[in-house]
Parts: sequence; C-alpha cells; structure tokens
Amino acid sequence: MELCSNSSLNQGVEASSAVQLSKSGSDTSLEVLHKINVPAENTCVAAGRIYFNINSEDFQKVLKLRSVDNIHLMVDLVNLKLNKNKDQDLEEIVAVLDRVDLIAAVKKWVAATGSKRLYLPTREEHDVARSKQDKIFAAKLALVEFDSNDNHDLLKYRVTCDRTGQNHSFSSNEAAYRFGGEINNRYNWIVALSDWDLNVILRIQNDFAMICYKVTIQSLHRRCLSHFGPTSLRPTIAYNMLCLAELQPGDRVVDPLCGGGSIPIECMYGFPNTIVMCGDIHDKAVERTLNNINNQETRLHMPDIFRWDATRLPFKNHEIDAIVTDLPFGKRSGSKGNNATLYTRLMSEFSRVLKYGVGRLVILTKDTPHLYKALKYRDPTSCWHINTILAVNVGALKCGLLVVRRKEDDTL
Repeated sequence: MELCSNSSLNQGVEASSAVQLSKSGSDTSLEVLHKINVPAENTCVAAGRIYFNINSEDFQKVLKLRSVDNIHLMVDLVNLKLNKNKDQDLEEIVAVLDRVDLIAAVKKWVAATGSKRLYLPTREEHDVARSKQDKIFAAKLALVEFDSNDNHDLLKYRVTCDRTGQNHSFSSNEAAYRFGGEINNRYNWIVALSDWDLNVILRIQNDFAMICYKVTIQSLHRRCLSHFGPTSLRPTIAYNMLCLAELQPGDRVVDPLCGGGSIPIECMYGFPNTIVMCGDIHDKAVERTLNNINNQETRLHMPDIFRWDATRLPFKNHEIDAIVTDLPFGKRSGSKGNNATLYTRLMSEFSRVLKYGVGRLVILTKDTPHLYKALKYRDPTSCWHINTILAVNVGALKCGLLVVRRKEDDTL
C-alpha cells in the first residue's frame, strides 16, 4: 500500500491490535472498513498492525474504534541506502528529515489531540524554555520546591526507534539519539524523555524507515475498566472476540467466566441489539464486573450478571446463540493440572446450551493442548467444528483464540 496514494484520503494511520489480523474476516480489518468507510485497497495488514488511509477530517472516528490498542499518525515511509558503515548509516537516517515534512504532520497531530503547545518556536524561545526545564529538574533532584506555574508552552518530544531486520550497523538507541538530536536542531522542540507531548516513532524495517506520531498516550484498552483483577481481559481483545462470533440482532450471548466484565461491556457498546448474560463462580469477580458495568457512561443495554458455576449453566438445552469467553490459563488463575478436567466439563456444558448448527463458541486460552483435547480435535465423533485459530498476545503470553461451531447434532 502506498501512503496517501488516494488524493481524497490524505492521512495515513497505523493501529495496533493484540489479535492476529487478517485482510478479510470479522476482526479489526472489518471494523476499519465499515466504521470509517476505508476502501479495501487503502488498507494493509502486517505484524499485528493495520495501516490505512483516511481523510484527516475523519480522524476522530479512528479514536472511537474498539478493536485497536494504540493509534499513530503516519508521517512518511522512505527508502534508506544503508551500506553497513555506522557513521554513514546514521547520517542517512538523519537525512530522512530532508525528505519528510514533520511540520505538516504535526499540524494534523495537533488537530487530532487538541494540543496547545507551540510547535514553531524560535531558538531564543527554545533556550529560555530549556533553561527553565533545567532549573525544574535541578530543583526536583534537590527536593526543593520550584514555582513552575509559568512553565514554557513549547512542544516537548521524544524519539523512540523500533528496528526489524538483520545486520544493521547501529543500535535502536543510536538511531533515536541522532534522529532526535537533528529534530531539536531544526525545529527547536524541547527534548523530554518523560512528561512528553509528542512521541516521534522511527520504525526501521530492513532498508525502509517509517516515521509516525503517537496519538494515544495510553492504550485504548484502558478506557472501559476501572476495577482490575489478576486476569482482567483487555477490552480491545474482547471486542475482537465478539466480532469473530458474528453476532446478529437478537442473539443471546453468554460469557460464563466473566472475570472483570470486559466481554459483556464491549458487547454492550459494540452489539447493543443482542441479549447479554454473564457470570462467574467467584464473588469477587461478580463484584468486579458489576462495578465496571456501573461505571460506564451508558445505562442502555445493560447485561444481566449472575453468580453461577460455568459447568452447570441455568439454561435450557440448545437455546444460546453464542458463548464468548476466556478460560483460566493455568498461570495466574487455576492450574494446568486442573484444566484437563475443567475444560472437558466446560465443553460438555457449552455443547448442551448452544444451538445446533448455528451456535458459536469463541474461546481464548494459553492452555491450547487441553482445549484441543476437550474439543476432541480431529475426532470425527466430536460435536465441534473449528472454523478459525488465531494467535493473541496477552500480557506477553502467546495464546490461542479459537472460533468453533456447534455441529448439527451429536452424531455428525
């Protein structure tokens, strides 16, 4: 995909997701295509990120996406002529600034974030602000109070470098240091490794360099939860799981092991025309879910919350359309020894309550071997058909996300 190849779509965007992305399917890609009306030819998926072009006036729609964690404005993508000599290669990276327009991109970043910082200061303004910043830092080290009410209004920035590929002659820190120093020389922004306004990301992949501005100060997965537990699921992952369930208006959706309530909360926002029920066997989990739900801005489409045993759900046979849940991994909750028995009992109960033929099960776990065994994977007598298997990064743990369909009857 060429950045900004369409003149009517003048801003490139990079968004990250913990769920393995695909060009097609009910996931982050489809949310971008449908909610922002991005043409499919203006999207590209790679390494847990989706790249797409939009009209800069539509950027606020991007911030409302529920399937992505972090959002960056793309400044430009340039080719590097690297020759394995550190000094020359670093000069080549610095020379990238001659080929990109950082100021034009900063104006779009200001429009997206509402920042009031001065991004075109003179050198004199920079020197005054830098002197004031040094005095504040010295006062903090000496534990002395310092009046900073009249602190400078200049843009503060930092540069971080991510590299992929082999045989680079320089380190990420060296590239960030040289690139960031040249930005300071050219634009008089204030270097700030903490309490920064603008995070400039230099992403080097083999012989290409992409420059991005980070828009989200913290991951968007934090916007819904106020009460966290030891195994709270990221709401952005929960939303992707719900998308994979292909929910329809009127569907009865159940999260039988709700933990902190991420899945029912995301269902409340993203699929308001469904009937959502959730529960957990632990009182603290039920209380945590209730607190998180009550903390939401909307009171419409509130899910029903129960205290129950997920192996004995209070539903009739084959009346539930979809079950979306994450199982105990056997790390922070439960144990792998217990999972063998627990997973088997859960799958038996889920097969009982899901509708024949159309019942969907979207399930996340780190302990995929026991899940495959409970689903009787590759066993012709199994009542399950596995449609999709995806990889998910959950707190640095590589987990499996399975989309499973209930077969027509127990003999197929």
